[in-house]
Amino acid sequence: MVRRLCRLSPVVFCFLATSAPVWANDFEIVATIKSSQEQVQTKHTRNTTRRRGSNLPGKSAVRKTLRKPQKSADANKKLPPRPVFKVKADTNLSVGWRVTNVSKTANVTNLMLHYFVVMEKKVRQEKVPELGKDVVHEGLLFMDFKPTEKASGRFTLNVPQTGNYLIRVETIGLEETYGYDHYTAIDLVVE
Repeated sequence: MVRRLCRLSPVVFCFLATSAPVWANDFEIVATIKSSQEQVQTKHTRNTTRRRGSNLPGKSAVRKTLRKPQKSADANKKLPPRPVFKVKADTNLSVGWRVTNVSKTANVTNLMLHYFVVMEKKVRQEKVPELGKDVVHEGLLFMDFKPTEKASGRFTLNVPQTGNYLIRVETIGLEETYGYDHYTAIDLVVE
């Protein structure tokens, strides 16, 4: 399932691959953040498209993302805003994600799964910040998914600097074939 692991920052990482039931149209992404006292989870997978030359991991150009409507039964339903998780500086956090290929027939190869934590100017801003000096954590996996297969991972995080941060998990590589990639995100406010 996993072909290569690019380790971009120190990480405590667990990887699991098992079968999963069908939930959405092609990929579902779930992200979770936990402290010792509370937890926030989002199951709202959104679609995105990138313009040619957009920011891929490791490049400094500003990422251009455009929201596309969901292609599922609830395509007309507006997704809720990203959840916000508030903590004090120097709190130990656990961030987890799960990605599921919910298709019953599609094999997906060479899919990039990109996850990162980056400082942002304001909570729930639309524009994804540049992935440069303000990145707190970043990882990239190259993966193959059989129909209904899922993968999950977890890393620990301690942010000493106060501010607003975006935690985002996204696919890269589906757009060429399917017309869009997927992502989910949580805003982290460190006080």
